[in-house]
Amino acid sequence: MTERWQLFEVSAEQFAGVSQSTYVPSAMASQGKRHTLCGFAEELDWRPLRFVEPIPAHRICDACGVLPRVTVFLPCRHVLCKSCYEQCVLDDGRACPLDGGQFLPEDAEWRDFPLQNLLGRKVKCWNEERGCNMVLAASELNKHFCNDCDHHSTSCPNCSETVLRSNVAAHLQSKCQDYVIAVRSTALEKSDSDRKIMMVALNANFDLRMVEMKERLDEVISDHIAQNDHLINLSRAINTVKETLLQRSIGNSTLDQRASQSTVTLSSVRAVEETLTDHRGEVRMLSAAIAYSIKELKECLEVPKRTVNKLKMLKEICDCVKDLWEAFGKVLDDAARTFSRKCTGSVAGNGEVKDTEKQGGQSAMSKEKELALSTINVMRYEFIFKGCKAMKDDAYSKGFHSYSSEKSYISGYHLSPGVYLRKEGDHVLLHPRIQLHKGVIDECLQWPFSQNIQVAVIHPSQSKQCQKVWKNSGVLKLYGRPQETSNVGCYCDTVSFRIDDLEREGYVAEDKLHIVWELLA
Repeated sequence: MTERWQLFEVSAEQFAGVSQSTYVPSAMASQGKRHTLCGFAEELDWRPLRFVEPIPAHRICDACGVLPRVTVFLPCRHVLCKSCYEQCVLDDGRACPLDGGQFLPEDAEWRDFPLQNLLGRKVKCWNEERGCNMVLAASELNKHFCNDCDHHSTSCPNCSETVLRSNVAAHLQSKCQDYVIAVRSTALEKSDSDRKIMMVALNANFDLRMVEMKERLDEVISDHIAQNDHLINLSRAINTVKETLLQRSIGNSTLDQRASQSTVTLSSVRAVEETLTDHRGEVRMLSAAIAYSIKELKECLEVPKRTVNKLKMLKEICDCVKDLWEAFGKVLDDAARTFSRKCTGSVAGNGEVKDTEKQGGQSAMSKEKELALSTINVMRYEFIFKGCKAMKDDAYSKGFHSYSSEKSYISGYHLSPGVYLRKEGDHVLLHPRIQLHKGVIDECLQWPFSQNIQVAVIHPSQSKQCQKVWKNSGVLKLYGRPQETSNVGCYCDTVSFRIDDLEREGYVAEDKLHIVWELLA
């Protein structure tokens, strides 16, 4: 409907003309009506013309308001231009776009507006609003406007006011005080029927937007109900964890009782860890849902003012949910840290019981489990890459050189960080390398190993560093849970540092590099 109204505004600015030049007083400027021509002459088509004498109504397209060269007269007595007529096609005929009346093509009457008739009609100059009161034939308008009219205007470079070009110098000499012209308004008169049509269309559009907005609000409310259910489930899981930890800490069991319960305790710890891991996915889903709801809220805020109060209420709900999520995240983090510490203490106690009952290999295994559990929250690992020059020369001669640091536990995973040197052209590139080994708490971890790794080379002065992120693909063969002893070692070919650049910038000192690994959450 907006497009149709724009067409009506264009139709209210249309063309006209007569044959001999005359000069009329400015009081006649309000006479006549503007029309837009189509199909008459290139110098007149699609430019607004004000005709002195009115144009017959049967020459104007009732749909778009244009004054066309050819019109078609419908049986319902409506008049259309060729463009609007071609949009009236139905399966078995045609229908008027104004009243819906169907008709056959042979019942429509085509009429032609003679070109000489139009070119002979009197029109006003296109500079009428700037003071030109010339009335002349439409055929002579273009020549007058381009060659003879003295009312062309421009914008003053100092004050930006509209001034006739013939008065620009005098206007500037008067310090922009004189010769400013007031451009007469060419605002179009809109009939009451056209205003009614526009208002009906606007009301219909607003009603449609209100229905769409109500549907969106219903969807957001449904989403928040689902999110509330997620929060209830998570709260129950936290309560279960707290009760389990409380039961483990209450009572002074004897050494014999602790020994008999050690296996049960470890299985319970693993079950709780699996529960936390499962609900961690639900937390991520909840976070994504909240982000989506906030995005929907921003879109809803752009609707008409009549819905502002409802949207404010919805925004308050979203803010409350967001605050609840942040508070819950803090509680969950605290609970996880407390849980990890108590699990470490429990397993350490079990290890002590086993030490009193069994010696040798089982004692060493218990200590290794205690060590592995104590690294659950460790995300950072540093090592020194020694013999940099020799390894670089080896890679340059053989094409590659692989280096792994000692086996370590990071976030509970048993792995060997390292680097892989690879020759490429005249340079040697340094890539991050990793190899996963079978660990003592693998059954408690999430597989495959999928954390992204931030690799940084630290300058000896500690004042700067080069860092890049290794985005883990999670390939099962490389990052799945090791079944025998170790997985195949691998390196990231998309992340690299040029050894020459590191040497030139002073990162290599005393033939060694300081490298830091950090697992990203």
